[in-house]
Amino acid sequence: MSATVTGGRKNWFGQSAAVRRGKAARLSATLDHGKTLRPFLAFIVLLAGTSSAATAQTPDPEPKLPTGLEAEIASCKADPANRIGGAAIGECLEDRAAERRAELDRRREKLAERLCNPAHTKQLFEGGKTWEALRQSECGLLGKLPGNTASYINMASCEMTLALQQSEALALLEDFANPWCPSYELVEDASRKGEPVPGEAVEIVGSSLSWTFEPTPDARIVVSDSVSGEVVPLDISGCSFCSGDADNCEQDGIYTMREDPERPLFVAVCHKGAHSQRLTLFDPVVRGAEPVVESTGEYFIEWQIQEGRLEYRPDGAGDAVWPEYD
Repeated sequence: MSATVTGGRKNWFGQSAAVRRGKAARLSATLDHGKTLRPFLAFIVLLAGTSSAATAQTPDPEPKLPTGLEAEIASCKADPANRIGGAAIGECLEDRAAERRAELDRRREKLAERLCNPAHTKQLFEGGKTWEALRQSECGLLGKLPGNTASYINMASCEMTLALQQSEALALLEDFANPWCPSYELVEDASRKGEPVPGEAVEIVGSSLSWTFEPTPDARIVVSDSVSGEVVPLDISGCSFCSGDADNCEQDGIYTMREDPERPLFVAVCHKGAHSQRLTLFDPVVRGAEPVVESTGEYFIEWQIQEGRLEYRPDGAGDAVWPEYD
């Protein structure tokens, strides 16, 4: 782009700020090939920080700088290395925007450490990719229109603006996102592996609950609350328990798991029929006698508490977990 200012340096700087901005806007709209476009952001950038009193003398409405960008521009202009102005300001903004993007990547990695749902982690990083695609697309396009020094400053200003906006959006996640990461664990002292002893009252330390196994007439786990006196029978009809290595008997038993001391859950793993093995999960404090999970393997079932969740695989297939993430 080329433009000629008549009257020399003295006349230009001797005029009011409003008049200077008006001329800058008109000059920025004239290209070598004679076409007229909207005012370049570059001229607004170079005039940032000057008096901005709006008067009737202003020939054209002045576009406003995006929030936060003016402070970055002022900082770049204050750097002695950028006294030459012009493209140097664009280079400064571009470099600082790149630094901000690198910092955003570090913040995103740190935030990911708080997440436990792989889908949420993927969504977090996909969001970063979306911002990057937007930068390359829209800011890149701005730098090509028409592809001169002024449009380069426009592009750098766009990149800084997006970095500032992305920082604000990420801050909302950092400050207000509350990921729920289950932390269930097996309560060994309140569990009975293999064949539970009928009638034994098993206390659950830290809770007012205890449980007893009743094999007849229909197998059930009776959960009692010593404070309220409430009794909840958990139906495990058809269950038979065994011990030892044969027939996957090492998985059998009645197990207690919990995250909240006052809310123990019960996992009953037993044989059913000639060959099958069944897992049933109960949450009596919240769900009463209704099973939360029930899964049967035609021949066997594998299960474990891993990373705070119950994992189970009937006949060794699949990768079912409880609780599932939203």
